[in-house]
Amino acid sequence: MIISKLGEISEDAIDEFQLASLQRDLSANSRRAFSYYWHDLRSENNPIRTVINGTVVSQSIDFYDRFVLANLSQRRFRNILRVIGETLGDYPFTADWWYRHRIDYLVSKGSVDYKADPDAIVGKIKLAK
Repeated sequence: MIISKLGEISEDAIDEFQLASLQRDLSANSRRAFSYYWHDLRSENNPIRTVINGTVVSQSIDFYDRFVLANLSQRRFRNILRVIGETLGDYPFTADWWYRHRIDYLVSKGSVDYKADPDAIVGKIKLAK
């Protein structure tokens, strides 16, 4: 099993892999430094925090939209689940539900065209003209 982030670990796996034994206390200086850094991020007042090149940075709410849009064209409709899967494959920076949320938003704003697909659970999308 390959684990790429903590959210993929179940409570049982924490015990199974004895991850609590790896826990170490932070020094007061380290805690203070992290506190200052987080305070600076919060003062930027952006709704998204993401890790870029190992550093947590603040971003605007539409930060991940570019990755979804990169998998669309104006010529043909594509299945939403396929778009999300390919986006995650190319840009595994956030969860599938977030990409789906942003697709719904882009459709509601007219940036992306939507077409129902009677043969699929979800519809299809393409870039709006």
